[in-house]
Amino acid sequence: MNNLFNRRNFIKTSALTGAAVSLSNQIKAFSSVQKEKVRIGMIGVGFRSHEHLGNFLQRPDVEIIAFADPQQRSIDEALKEYKKYRTNEPVIYKNGDYDYRNLLKRDDIDAVVICSPGSGIAYKLLML
Repeated sequence: MNNLFNRRNFIKTSALTGAAVSLSNQIKAFSSVQKEKVRIGMIGVGFRSHEHLGNFLQRPDVEIIAFADPQQRSIDEALKEYKKYRTNEPVIYKNGDYDYRNLLKRDDIDAVVICSPGSGIAYKLLML
């Protein structure tokens, strides 16, 4: 059996990945400007996002700029968690399944975290 991905290729790939990860803290990605805060937009703030949101909010170097989710209940729960750590409120995009596109149009967001169910992630990635 001649597989393209055999044990030898797996070991080579793993070794290269390990080397890249070990050097990653020395490489500046995307920007030569160091920012004091990373500004994040979140698409999908339901159950899948709770751990991410909690971790982001505990970091002083992260600012959540906007949420996008068509479910009001998900937004309410995310805002409840958000208000435990911050006093301002993020911009909310909740007008239907495609309102996240307005979040993607913003120029004040450094990173977008997609926490929507699996079937919608690929489509949202294509929009980036």
